[in-house]
Amino acid sequence: MKRLTFSLLLLSVFSSLSLAVTGDTTKVVVMDKYLWTWNGFQDRRVLCPDSTKTFERILLKYTLTCPSGGCGEWDYTTGIVLRKYTGIIDSTLRDAANFTINGAIQDTAVVSEDTTFTTSFNTTTKKTDTTANPTLLLEWYDDPNLPFTPTDNDRAWKAGYWNYLYDATGAKIDSFYVAGDTTLYAVRTPAYFKYERIDPYELTRYITPYGKGFPKDWTRTWTMDITEFSSLLRDSVELRSFYDGWSQGSLYTLELVFIEGTPPRTTYKVEQIYNGYFTYGNPDNSIENYLTEKKLYRDENADFVTLRLTVSGHGSDANGACEFIDKTHSIWVNGSERYSQHLWRDDCGVNPTYPQTGTFWFPRAGWCPGDLVFPFDYEVGHFGNKGDSIAVDYNMEEYESPNPSGGYNVHGLVFYSSAPNHTLDAAAVDIRQPTSDYRHARTNPICSDMSPIVVIRNDGKTPVTSCGINYWIDDGPRNDFIWQGNLDFLETADVVIPDMYLGEPGTQHTFNIKVHYPNQGDDQYENNDFYSTTYTVPKTYSNKIAFSLRTDVCAEPNAIRWELVDGGSGAVIHQGGDYEDGQQVRDTFLLDQGCYRFTIYDDGLGEGLRPWIYGNGNFTAGAYSLRDDKNAYLINVSGNSNAANFGNMQSTTFNVGNPSSVEVVKAATTFSLYPNPATESVSFDLSAFGEEPVTITIYDMLGNAVLIAEDVQTLDVGSLAAGSYVVRVESDKARGSIMMVKE
Repeated sequence: MKRLTFSLLLLSVFSSLSLAVTGDTTKVVVMDKYLWTWNGFQDRRVLCPDSTKTFERILLKYTLTCPSGGCGEWDYTTGIVLRKYTGIIDSTLRDAANFTINGAIQDTAVVSEDTTFTTSFNTTTKKTDTTANPTLLLEWYDDPNLPFTPTDNDRAWKAGYWNYLYDATGAKIDSFYVAGDTTLYAVRTPAYFKYERIDPYELTRYITPYGKGFPKDWTRTWTMDITEFSSLLRDSVELRSFYDGWSQGSLYTLELVFIEGTPPRTTYKVEQIYNGYFTYGNPDNSIENYLTEKKLYRDENADFVTLRLTVSGHGSDANGACEFIDKTHSIWVNGSERYSQHLWRDDCGVNPTYPQTGTFWFPRAGWCPGDLVFPFDYEVGHFGNKGDSIAVDYNMEEYESPNPSGGYNVHGLVFYSSAPNHTLDAAAVDIRQPTSDYRHARTNPICSDMSPIVVIRNDGKTPVTSCGINYWIDDGPRNDFIWQGNLDFLETADVVIPDMYLGEPGTQHTFNIKVHYPNQGDDQYENNDFYSTTYTVPKTYSNKIAFSLRTDVCAEPNAIRWELVDGGSGAVIHQGGDYEDGQQVRDTFLLDQGCYRFTIYDDGLGEGLRPWIYGNGNFTAGAYSLRDDKNAYLINVSGNSNAANFGNMQSTTFNVGNPSSVEVVKAATTFSLYPNPATESVSFDLSAFGEEPVTITIYDMLGNAVLIAEDVQTLDVGSLAAGSYVVRVESDKARGSIMMVKE
């Protein structure tokens, strides 16, 4: 089984095509910062390249950005479905009425041929207002051979209701009836409504994060590979975006990127076999009534037949089904169980979209807030020796609910693909570290004592047992590493590269890799040999590091621990744990010059240091910080901030320099802020700092940093509790402090 990663996309109005500078990439801009505000879907038509071109990859780039009112607060399901018009005419039995009003059937309606009015009390003028009613569109259906096609239409106004007159206090003092000219009575006749069948193909599904606590400038882009849908993404395509939220979400930007070339295999046909949301655990209507066995009929061109299941559990009964219930399902092929599917995400607490508000760290049935719903791919057969068909069946684990209210959102697709397009082909597909890619945020950045990790894949028919990997920084000299192993077609391997100098602390660079000579032979396809990413080298601090921790207090046992690791050797040089609730911990580390990583863990609840959901909200948040003896903070997590809600773990990587090379004294200077006392925001006069970048930190009277900002003239302090605070402004060369009162 290979598990592929996808992401969310939402779509806009008719898109246009634009060519990238390289000449082999086509970009389709589909949506630009569109704001979903309410539950629903929208259909949009986009123009994709025609079938004369082949594509090595088709990427979907999806960006979330916080709007002016802030990001959406809740975890809502979003996604995109490609709607294919089949040309097949189907029908369903419906009621055909002799008339409709504004497109809807009404059993009885009183209407007027002349304009009617509605009265209301005006609270400003203290008089009765009269407003003309909007017109109604009447459509008549008089042709029995075309019962759903209107034969005539007319305009009218609503009637058959009472209007009232009001005195100056708003009391009703009189009334009159608005009579109509005609009373209409609907005649309903069962008839078959004909329509063209439209097959849905879900490209991706995504659950929005708990975004209420995100900063105003928060934005993130997800990039996913949707090359398997190449045969459908041609010419004019209708795409349906959906959002199941009941409040404002985020701004959505979508772009499709078509990269010309040859894919590892050509997927030439896609079929949809399951689609819908089905209740789970109902003994009177089993979910298996909808997830029935499917026949996949012989296709002589198919060397690979791949079943893709995208499944997520939602809703909750007395046992937590289906969002919070751990179940393992099965895939049967030709009457025998072949695969099992453990539909459970127990890694939500290390979600790269963090920190969030809400319960993002809870394990869930196939999804985490702020992350993709990962599809599962299963190779179900090779038609060559399988007869005329293959029988495929997706079976849920048996379950009966005392109050069935949860269900599964299930989408099943079958991909028909050719044999591998290359005989011998190694590909570079990812760099896990060093990188600024959000997917690897929990384990980055790294410094020069730590080893890069890259990912290679076999994109050819022949198993890859060795290959060379060139790696280099920016435009610097190339290093070479020989990997050895055994990769079958489309299998991947994480490769640890020897550590190297990554650059001066605090600087940004590009890390590059290029694979070559698989199995000591010529790589048949070089377009996928190169991969690069940007990264920033951790800053340097003095060798005396002060650590402070205050554990949280709630109804559940404390399970906070931490460790400080030498970046070069990986050895743990300091660690701690087994603390009481609310315990204050302080330590000082005298470190040699080099690279280090500090990691704090929550091995219990998994929420970090802010267990707001436990004990009916009766909790005290924890906090922790690291700073050197020059008062430079490596990290400062306040219990009053969203940062304390970091999940299962959080890491900080840093360099320690030669103490004599670290600036010891910063010049004292003055600044002013106004208004003081403050209510919602304060503005700063920082002219004494010149053009130097500054960091503004606001501390409560316990010494906890409650707000941190960089290079701002105005700071929102409305969220702070009333009281006294110390405001510190600091640059590389100067610093100053002032007292602020918050009303």
